Amino acid sequence: TDTARLVAAFGTDDTVQFFKGQRFSKSVFLMKYRGPSNSADPKIFFTYDLRLDNFAVPVEETKYACTFIPLPMVKQKHHIYKVNSPALLLQK
Repeated sequence: TDTARLVAAFGTDDTVQFFKGQRFSKSVFLMKYRGPSNSADPKIFFTYDLRLDNFAVPVEETKYACTFIPLPMVKQKHHIYKVNSPALLLQK
């Protein structure tokens, strides 16, 4: 459990130009996993699996994993209210 720096980039295909305002970074605090959440899910929600398969987490402290993950097409604004990422929640 420590602060990690998340770097992400976006674009319409997998040829992202990092210096054209299509990237962002954010410091995030990764908490320990404490089991299922007690908060209730919204009445209507959709589940999407965004996966980066076959990626070995290296020993180095900083690693960049660049890939294109297509997002689902939506017609209105959606909010992410829950993220389940077991790989990020593993203890060192």
